[in-house]
Amino acid sequence: MRSRLRYRIGTAGALVALSLLFSSAAGAQRPTGSALARADAAFADGDRTAAERGYEDVLRQDSSQSRAVFRLAQLREKREAGASIVLYRRYVVLQPRDAWGHMALGNALGAAGNLSAALSAYDAAVRVAPAERDVHVGRARLLARAGHTDDAIAAYARWVSTTAGDAEAWRELSLQRRRAGRIPEAVVALERVRALETKPAEVTIAERDLARLRALGRSTLEPLVGGSGDSDGLTTARAGATYTSAALGRARGVVLASANRAGDGTVSRGSQQASVGLQFRPLAQLRLEVAGGVARADRAFVDTIIVLRPGTGQGPGGRRPIGVPTVVGSNSFETLPVGRGRLSWRKPGDAIAVDVRAARQLLDASPFLIAQGVLRDEASLSVDVRLAGPIRARGFARAGSVHNSEETNGRQILGGALAYAPGSFEVTMRAQTMQNDAATRLAYFAPRYVRTAELTTYIERETEGGTTIALDLGGGAQQVADWTTAAGTWSPSLRGWTQVVMPLTSSLSFATEVEAYHSRVGSDTPSLSLPASQWQYASLSLSLRAAF
Repeated sequence: MRSRLRYRIGTAGALVALSLLFSSAAGAQRPTGSALARADAAFADGDRTAAERGYEDVLRQDSSQSRAVFRLAQLREKREAGASIVLYRRYVVLQPRDAWGHMALGNALGAAGNLSAALSAYDAAVRVAPAERDVHVGRARLLARAGHTDDAIAAYARWVSTTAGDAEAWRELSLQRRRAGRIPEAVVALERVRALETKPAEVTIAERDLARLRALGRSTLEPLVGGSGDSDGLTTARAGATYTSAALGRARGVVLASANRAGDGTVSRGSQQASVGLQFRPLAQLRLEVAGGVARADRAFVDTIIVLRPGTGQGPGGRRPIGVPTVVGSNSFETLPVGRGRLSWRKPGDAIAVDVRAARQLLDASPFLIAQGVLRDEASLSVDVRLAGPIRARGFARAGSVHNSEETNGRQILGGALAYAPGSFEVTMRAQTMQNDAATRLAYFAPRYVRTAELTTYIERETEGGTTIALDLGGGAQQVADWTTAAGTWSPSLRGWTQVVMPLTSSLSFATEVEAYHSRVGSDTPSLSLPASQWQYASLSLSLRAAF
C-alpha cells in the first residue's frame, strides 16, 4: 500500500514540519523493521543525531526506503540545504504520486533561492493533487516568501475564488495586498476574515486589524511643526500640513503647504511653499510620485558684504571669507516654481532595486539663501544589487546646480556602499565624493570637494502595540578641500536620525523625528561653515496623522 503524508506548510520558510503516517509495507520496502523503528523512535524523541544515524543505516541496507529518504531530508534541511534537496529529489522519484513530497522539495528549493525550480515542483504537486488546499495555498506562500507579491496575490485570489470559506487564506491575501499598497482590496479580504471567524478571541483580533487597515486606506491630514539650529547661529522654524486623498483608489492625491522662517539672531526672512502631487503604485514593486508647485521667498536685501569671522581673515594661511547679503527694508516677495518626481522599482525577489529622482527646491536654511532666491535643481540615480544572501552592493550618483538669477554653480555627488542587510536592520560601509564646479558668491559654503567615508547602521522595529521606531546612525571621517588651500586632513564626521511613530487610536498617530550632524559639511544642508571648523546641526519635527 502506498504511503500517505500529512503536510503543513510553515510561513517562515526553510524547515518543513511534516508528520508521516505509513501503513505496513512489503519486506522490500522495510528491509529491517527494527532499524527503521529505532530511527523513528529517535526522531519522535527529538534526538536528531540518533535519528539521522538510524535512517542512514536503513538506507545502507535499502536505498529505496522512501520513508528514510524523506526523514533524512528533513533532518538535513537547516544544516545541509544542498544535501536535503538531493534527498527530496530522490524521494519524489520513489514516490511520484505523493503531492506533499513535491511540496517539500519546492519549499526547500525556495529557501535556497531557486524559485523557478521551486515553482516547477509545486506544478508537479498540482498535477498530482489539483484539488488539495495545501498545494494551492503552499504555492502562494512560496511566492510571498520570495517577494513576488503580485504573483502571490493572484495565487491566493484564485484559491479563495473557489474556496470562499478559507479564513486563513483570506487573511494572508489581505496581508499581501497591504504589502502591495492595495489597501481597499486588503480591507475587502480582511472583512471576509471577520465574517468567517467564530471564536471570540479571533473575532477581537480581526476587528482590531480591520480598524487599523481601514485607517490606512482613508484620506489623511498631517499637520507638522519643527525647527533646526546649527553652530553658525542659523535657526529655522517650520509649520505645515500635508493632505492625502484616497478618492483615487491605488493612486493618492497629495496637497502640501508649509511656511518657514530662517534667522541668524539679527535678521530673519520667511518663505512659503505649496504643491499638488500624485502617488501611484500600479505594481507592488513599482512606485511613481510627481508633484509641482510654487515657493514664495522674501528677497529684500540691498548689497553683499564681506563677513570676516575670527581667525578667518585674509592674510598668510587665512581662509577666503564668505559673502552674505545685508537684509534690510520691507518685504519683497518673489514666486519661484518648484517640483519633484520619483520612480522606484524593485525586481520581484528584491534582487535589484532602482531609484530615480528629480527635484527643484528653494534653499531656505538661512535668511541669506531665502533673500537671494537660491534654488537647487538636482537629479539622482541609485542602484541596489543583491550579491549573495544578505550582502548588497549600492551605487548612487547625483548631479545638479545651485543657482539664482545671478549665479549658477554645478554640484555632483558620486558614491557607493557595501551593505549587510539580513532583515529589519542593516550595516553599511559607505564612501562618497561631493564636488562643486566653482566657488560661489552666494550665502553657502561650496568647497572644491568633500570626501566622506563612514560606517552606518539602520534599525527598524515595530512593537506589539504598533509603535514603529527607526534609527539611522553613521560615523566616519571627512576631508574638505577649499579652492584656495590644499586638501585638509581627515576629521571625524558623525550623523544620526531617528523617527518614532506612535498610534494613539486606530485613526490617529503621533510622530517625532530628530536629525543631527557633527562634521565639516553636512551631506545636504547648506552651511556657512569654513573648512577649518567643525559644524553642528540639529533638527526636530513633530506631527500628527489623522485618517478620516
